[in-house]
Amino acid sequence: MNKKKSSRMQIKGAKELLRLGHKVLAYRNDLLRDKEKEILEDGINGLKNVMKSRPVYAEELEESARVMNDALQKFGGVYYHKKSWVENVEMLLVAAIVVIGIRSFFVQPFIIPTNSMFPSFYGMQPKVYDSTDTPNLFERSLDKVLLGASHYKLEAQSSGNIYLKIQNGQSFRFAKASFPNGKFFVFPTTVREYIFEIGGKDHILQVPAEFDLDELLAMKFAGIENLRDLPLIVSQDHGFSGKRLKLSDTQ
Repeated sequence: MNKKKSSRMQIKGAKELLRLGHKVLAYRNDLLRDKEKEILEDGINGLKNVMKSRPVYAEELEESARVMNDALQKFGGVYYHKKSWVENVEMLLVAAIVVIGIRSFFVQPFIIPTNSMFPSFYGMQPKVYDSTDTPNLFERSLDKVLLGASHYKLEAQSSGNIYLKIQNGQSFRFAKASFPNGKFFVFPTTVREYIFEIGGKDHILQVPAEFDLDELLAMKFAGIENLRDLPLIVSQDHGFSGKRLKLSDTQ
């Protein structure tokens, strides 16, 4: 009866068992009893002798490997096979990390609603350009790709004093924006809508709902941080009713 020779994969697995056997003896030598050491050494020597024989038969190798495996299961401690529940927990943790990463960066990216976390996460920061320094189409596209920055422009259709209309006691109101100002240009999204009156004509500016334009307006027109304090700096019209806030006398 012809015996079947061991495959390359079987020999590779046997070599790994030998390596682990030597490792367990070296690292757990002071923890093992003499009888346990003897069982491990017998398993190592038996497997080693089979692998030295030529040719290496599969049946003999499997039997020696089984004896070695049993010894390692009993005395290998943390250096041999972990319990199945530990492996399952590790697998679930890795899967959870991958799922959270995909969700956080692609499906539902984290949005900072205000600048309260600045500078930790830098938030949405405004930059005002002079009329002579307005970025061109290429520069705006580059800012969008590299910085995620969006550019907003409001051109006056008339001349006169600049007023900000107060809406329900606030400087803005929430509104819905659609194409081309929606999310990713096409999806409807919530925005902040500011209404400026110039020369008796309304001018509407929409910005992201998370962006507070009040501080920028206060700093630009009065050099202060709180828009509510602007009447202390910029003189309001006689009989100021609170329905609109004069930002500037500039015409």
